[in-house]
Amino acid sequence: MKWGGGARSVTEGRRTRYVAPMNRPSLSGWTILFDLDGTLVESAPDIVATLNRMLVARGMSPLPYAEARKLIGGGVRPLLQKGFAQAGAAWDDAQFDSLFEAFIADYLPHIADETLAYPHVVETLDRLTARGALLAVATNKRTDLTLAMMSALDLSRYFAAIVGQEARCRPSYRNGANGRRRSGPRHHGRRQQV
Repeated sequence: MKWGGGARSVTEGRRTRYVAPMNRPSLSGWTILFDLDGTLVESAPDIVATLNRMLVARGMSPLPYAEARKLIGGGVRPLLQKGFAQAGAAWDDAQFDSLFEAFIADYLPHIADETLAYPHVVETLDRLTARGALLAVATNKRTDLTLAMMSALDLSRYFAAIVGQEARCRPSYRNGANGRRRSGPRHHGRRQQV
């Protein structure tokens, strides 16, 4: 279905989203929210490298990249629990705090050794900002780590707001089911999502 201004609706299963065309002359007044890991950047190589350095430092063998890559996505606790289990170590919840601190201490100086923006991300961010869009990042990564990564990759300059896991949004029907305020032009009472 086509909406005014060239926007169109796309139905995927039971969800419908509204997509604005990239040739729209101005995105002034639009706020576009991005996730970080897996959306703007491929950060798995540095996360896996940190996990493997931790395993080796404790006398275990490093995990093959393909196996360790599958462990990423649920946060540091499940990454360490599953990583240590796959390396043959028994998990002790009492050690998590010290392991977490060791993980962060190792990861931070290596946060952008192999992490890269995905192809065309920089060009897309250039185009969106040139057209007047306000960009923001919301991620489950800690804010200090997010800022360090984005600074090392020279991505911070594109974003008006960078929000890490410390920020909490209270769900509200008025602001959408996930508690984040939606932005963009309305078409027939619905906002467009890009």
